[in-house]
This record gives sequence, structure tokens and C-alpha cells, in this order.
Amino acid sequence: MQPLVSVIIPTYNRAHTLTRAIDSIRNQSYPNWECVVVDDFSEDESIRLLEEFSFEDERITYYLNRVKGANSARNYGLEKSKGDYILFLDSDDAFESNMIQESLYQATNGSAADLIISQTKIFRGEVLESISDKVDSQDLLSDFLKKKVTWPLNSVMIKRGFLLKIKILFDPKLLNGQDYCFFLSLIALNPKIAFTHSSLAINYHLNKEPEGVKISAGDSSNYKWSRIRSRNLAFRIAIQNLPLNKFLSFLPYFIKHQLGLLSDIAKTRFT
Repeated sequence: MQPLVSVIIPTYNRAHTLTRAIDSIRNQSYPNWECVVVDDFSEDESIRLLEEFSFEDERITYYLNRVKGANSARNYGLEKSKGDYILFLDSDDAFESNMIQESLYQATNGSAADLIISQTKIFRGEVLESISDKVDSQDLLSDFLKKKVTWPLNSVMIKRGFLLKIKILFDPKLLNGQDYCFFLSLIALNPKIAFTHSSLAINYHLNKEPEGVKISAGDSSNYKWSRIRSRNLAFRIAIQNLPLNKFLSFLPYFIKHQLGLLSDIAKTRFT
């Protein structure tokens, strides 16, 4: 029997990109998927679009978020999903048509992987800007801590059994840095990882958007404090999991970036 793959999409005022995101799922070469969309109190045409999508394709369902915030929406979507594997997709991004099929092949072709990681095409507007291809590493935890290796949220398929077993969710208190914290927490538990070595995820950096499209609003100081909290988590994971020499290598990176953020916050506060 073919595994069911759940694609979870949080969205807020993204009617202008939501169709592209959902079409990239409907166009998948692998048919056994479900799309769970959690709307975060949108004020645009998003709900109307979701009603149309769910009417046209029973594999698409949508819910209204219980507590405002992108991370809460992702956690709620996970709760409502039923798939053997999980993909998270932001409503302004997309997948290549073979994302699910190729990721599943890596997951089930003898590797029994918990995480299947692909490369990412990065667009600026409608122009391909680059391909994020540095996702593999011989020292993944250390390199991810220092952001020598990174990947976006929609480039990773996650085995549901692994995710539920470790009980790691998205932190609702974080306004940014949530992807970094989420994957860092997963990597620290030594999951089995497979790499597709293909560019299957698509990220769009839009040149212009309507006001109020961010899922979690906050002023610049709040976002910077959130980034400090996310790096504090990185520090705790580093000190708990890295050998002394690698932790000492990470420490200057941590101090430099925390001091830089504190300096920015002070400038914002007193200027």
C-alpha cells in the first residue's frame, strides 16, 4: 500500500500566492497525499479559495487556527494530519512535481530514513536566483549550529513516527528562527537522514506584497529578541551534544551574533 503523505500549510492573507502553493501539490506525480491548510485568521480571499479547493479535491482540507501564529498553525495542522510522512509548506512557496515521489523513494529504498532532505531553488520574484545545494555534511550538528549548512522548511520530508516519538513541535513563542530551532532539535537526536541530491523545493522571495501578510506581527525589537531566544536554544543544544573542542569552536560564533543582536536592540530602543 502506498504511504500517505501529509502536506501542512499555515497561511495568513496569502490569497495572492496560495493557489500557486496548492497547485504545486495537486500537480505531484505521486497521488496519495493530503493537504491540510490552517488559516491564521485571514482577512483577504483566502477562505473563499480554500472552500473552492476543498470542493474540487477531497484530498484538501482546511481549518481555522485556534491560537494566532504560524507555529501554532503548523502544530494544529500536524494534529489534524494522518500521513505516514509529513511535509511543511509555507503558502508563498511551492514544490517541484516530483517532490513527494523522489523523497519517498529515498525514504523507502532501504534507508528507513527519518528525514529526507532535498535541495532548493530560490527565486527572487519570478527569476531563479540560486540553488541551495549545501545540505549534506560530515559534521551536520556542528555545521547546522553555525549555519554552514541550512535548508528551508519545505525541503524536508519527515517520518511521522519519528516526529511523534520525539514530541518536538514548533515553539509558538518564536516570531522567527523557528525553522532553525525545529531542525536543530531534530538533528540533535541523531535521526536517520537521506539526501535526494535534487532541487525539489521552491522558495520565493517576493519583491512586493500587500501589507499585513506576516503570520506573526511584531516590531523589530520583538523579532530580534525572538532571534536571541532561538540562539539560546542553539547554545543549550551545543553544550549538551558537542564534544568540548567543537563546542569551543561554536562559542565565538554564538557570542558574536548575540552581541550584535543586543547592540541592534539597544540602538532601536534609544534612537
